[in-house]
Amino acid sequence: MYNRLLIIDSEKFDREIARKIFSGKYKLDFVASVLDVNYKFMVSEPDVVLYEMRVPNIDDLADVIINTQSKNPPVPLVLIISENSIEIETFARIYKVFYCLIRPFNLKELWNVLESAFIYRKRLKLEHNIDNDKNKLSNPVLKYNVKPGLLPEEKSIYM
Repeated sequence: MYNRLLIIDSEKFDREIARKIFSGKYKLDFVASVLDVNYKFMVSEPDVVLYEMRVPNIDDLADVIINTQSKNPPVPLVLIISENSIEIETFARIYKVFYCLIRPFNLKELWNVLESAFIYRKRLKLEHNIDNDKNKLSNPVLKYNVKPGLLPEEKSIYM
């Protein structure tokens, strides 16, 4: 089973390079703009999002963060920025972006960050499933798989 990687990049050339680099390892989805991210999340939820910001724009970054953090469990966001922007880095740290790469970077560093993000996402999914299982066991309505109302062993005095 392949991990799903969503790549947000406005440059077609960079999207093609990413396709050649990552296609054997991950199931890839691409979008050219932040506006298409909502649709991609509705169609199929990625395990990790890789967002290359060419022009620092807090509003676009906020939209991507909202999409990734609103999922349960959250989707790790790896951010690539072209310049050392203190404003973007601060914003990324406040809103818990998984990792922020600053250009230029080593391709091996990108591989390591993505692998760590996929491992982190798997761990979050496991924790989320364990929490759901605990809720099912502690909630008698879910435990017996009955509709809300009377539990199976309870009888109404009006029957």
